[in-house]
Amino acid sequence: MLITFLMTFALESAFGQPAQISLVGAENLEPDFAAEVDIVFVYETNVLNQLPFEQFDWISSREREIIRFGTRIDVISLQVVAGTKLENIPLPARVDKAVAVLVFASHADPVAESIDITRESKLILQVENWGIEVRPI
Repeated sequence: MLITFLMTFALESAFGQPAQISLVGAENLEPDFAAEVDIVFVYETNVLNQLPFEQFDWISSREREIIRFGTRIDVISLQVVAGTKLENIPLPARVDKAVAVLVFASHADPVAESIDITRESKLILQVENWGIEVRPI
């Protein structure tokens, strides 16, 4: 079965344009399946060396890491099921201050590393049953 989600992500530009995230669950997903996608905004470089980078490690320790790093990270956790569409999801007010932006998915290969989208301004994250594919808009 092919599992597909599309997420459109645009970070705030230097010109102050609003950031936008949309997440769409494909119509052909199993009715009882909900995929989790975390977008982690990191505000201090030293935190990057301490975060788990593998999908399973992040998902299994997410709450502990959020407590551990406090205000040094922000996490947006999203869930989608078949046929749902989430638009204009609020991003952290300080999104432009992030030194790194990482994406994790609960259903991805457990040893796959997070996806670094720090340098991207507009992209589509296509989440497949094997992981996440990143494409420019």
